[in-house]
Amino acid sequence: MKNNFHENDRDVYAFEHSCIECGSNQGCELHHILGRLGKYNDSILNSAMICRGCHENYTFLDKSKLLQHTLRLLLREGYELKKRDVNFYRENIKYYEKENKKAN
Repeated sequence: MKNNFHENDRDVYAFEHSCIECGSNQGCELHHILGRLGKYNDSILNSAMICRGCHENYTFLDKSKLLQHTLRLLLREGYELKKRDVNFYRENIKYYEKENKKAN
């Protein structure tokens, strides 16, 4: 996986080989949900396993949905949030609140 996520963080995805969007297990790679630019965008919270097909249509994907799924996956796997992850969450809280408002 070529990206700027920390190697220990990427290990969370060692057994996650299916696309977060369509479920395909063909050509999946770890991608940045909100892009690579930004102060805390190397946070694992900004990652999603996505297949090449969904990545080609990435502009149409719901970023809030992807961020929420990643957070649930990490918590389920027992991932301990680091300072950069908490900062990323705080900086992008609007995406998490958007998803929560849809559920209510």
